[in-house]
Amino acid sequence: MSKYREVHDRLLQKPEVQAGYEAQAKMQALGQLVRTARAQASISQQRLAELSGVTQSDVSRLESGLGIKGPTLDTLRRLAHALGMTLVVELAPQSVSTTSVTDVSYQAAALRVAL
Repeated sequence: MSKYREVHDRLLQKPEVQAGYEAQAKMQALGQLVRTARAQASISQQRLAELSGVTQSDVSRLESGLGIKGPTLDTLRRLAHALGMTLVVELAPQSVSTTSVTDVSYQAAALRVAL
């Protein structure tokens, strides 16, 4: 095992590091959703920025999954509307894994709202 992998694995045993790692994975999944929707709309980051009123650097940062706090709901709503979509927010039990963007089917009850 490489030295990097040993340090990586040791750090991930700490709850606060694991939580940060999982939060970053969710930010990257969210960025992938926006990037995919933008690509399907065949528009550039700059054009999406113009249509939504969000800066191109913020679009890039979001699509890259970068940032500590993540985008606001208003920013996500503006991007979704600029892409001809609706932002849907869902509250689900914590026992449900939400890391996978494509697997949204589960047995537990959820609360949804379209913005």
